[in-house]
Formats: sequence, C-alpha cells, structure tokens
Amino acid sequence: GKGKKGKGKGKGKGGKGGKQAAKQAGAAAGSAKPSKPATAYMQFCMERRPSLTAELRALHGPSFSQTQVMSRLGAEWKGLGEAEKARLARAAKAAKSAAAAAAGTLTKGKAGSPAKPAVKARTAFQLFANETKPRVERLCKAARAAAAASA
Repeated sequence: GKGKKGKGKGKGKGGKGGKQAAKQAGAAAGSAKPSKPATAYMQFCMERRPSLTAELRALHGPSFSQTQVMSRLGAEWKGLGEAEKARLARAAKAAKSAAAAAAGTLTKGKAGSPAKPAVKARTAFQLFANETKPRVERLCKAARAAAAASA
C-alpha cells in the first residue's frame, strides 16, 4: 500500500532481512550457543527428507516446492509405526544425553536435566527500581488515602 514502510518481500540488496538474516549472521560467526539436539520427529525428517525431496522433484518437475516435502513428511510421520517411532525416540534421547554431556550441563539431581542458567547481572534500571520502589509505593498509598478521604 501507499506510505507503508517495511512491507514487501525484499529488504535491500540481500533479499533477506530481519530474524532470518540475523540468524544466518550468528551461525556464520560461530556463536558459542550450541543448537538443540533433534527430536524424534526431526530425526525422522533428517533421514527421510533427501530421498523424499528427490522423489517429489522427479514427480512434480518445475512445480515442485518444499511445502510439498514438509506436508508429506508430516503425513508419513503420522502413519509411521510405533516401533519406528520408538527407534527414533531412542536416537533423539541419545542425542540429547550426548549434547548435555558435551555441554557439561548434567546436574546432580535428575540425570539428563539441564542445569539452571547463571543469573544475569542486574541492569542499572533494575537496581534503581528496587531502591525507589518502597518510596513510590508509600507515596501512592498516601495519595489513594487522600483521594478516598476527599471523596
């Protein structure tokens, strides 16, 4: 529409903007945060996607799209047998345990549960707010009492 900024598909020369560009920049920079281990469904998708993509690409030709792949993966997952889902769940659990052990986040309590993240340092505003909150609450209470007395 007329006068609306930021609408439309392209964002500058790169073609991708916002979260996606930031995500790619973080991945390229080799961020310290490891990715999450794959769930059973994601394990299934990683195994099945290459062959399914080739099948659908050959079947649909130029009208092929990744949406078709994702729809078909979801349908196949729903129809997958319990034994196969259990195998994938075991693989996902093993990946999760391996990732936790590699990160060193196992706690003494429950095996496999991640440790709580370190508490972040308080900002200057948080320190200010904590110091002034009791005084502001007293002033508000006094103002409410005065308003109730005058009404």
